[in-house]
Amino acid sequence: MTRLTGVDGADARSVSAALGTLVGQVQAAAKFLIDNIPGYEDAALAGVAPRVGVRETGRIVGEHVLDTDEVLEGVHHPDGVARGAHHVDIHGSGTYQLRRYIKEGRSFDIPLGALKPVGVDNVVIAGRCVSSTREANGSARVMGPCIAMGEAAGVTASLAADRGVGTATIDATMVREALERRGALIGDDVP
Repeated sequence: MTRLTGVDGADARSVSAALGTLVGQVQAAAKFLIDNIPGYEDAALAGVAPRVGVRETGRIVGEHVLDTDEVLEGVHHPDGVARGAHHVDIHGSGTYQLRRYIKEGRSFDIPLGALKPVGVDNVVIAGRCVSSTREANGSARVMGPCIAMGEAAGVTASLAADRGVGTATIDATMVREALERRGALIGDDVP
């Protein structure tokens, strides 16, 4: 129920300054529910977490940049190590929200290259900092794909450590095989 734009999620002062406005929005929402919605008459706001949830910050530039068309078309890559299926969801100021749905309810792959920063060995990332366009990130940064990316990143790092090599030498086939052994939904039979 809360929303605020113009906050730099990478700047602690900017995020901290947003807290008061967001707490005010929570209080206004609680008052609205109590005053207008049957069943809420005796409700009370017990507390508000003293933390601002940040939806977007920076993203890496990876060996592959997951783009909007790949998400919306439900593209599967031979080097895909994680899957996503959530619609593109970008919140703006006020009530603005962009929603774009994946074609025919498909899923899309997140290639290993989107987890590997360009020119940096022994770093594998996962989550909302994945190498992607803003709209693609609006789908890939939700819980399911983030969990899958985290598992893929961990498997990549583990394979490298077991072999005594850098992550740059670990290819997607190795990661996919290890993920399939773990029961991850990676195979081509997944829609």
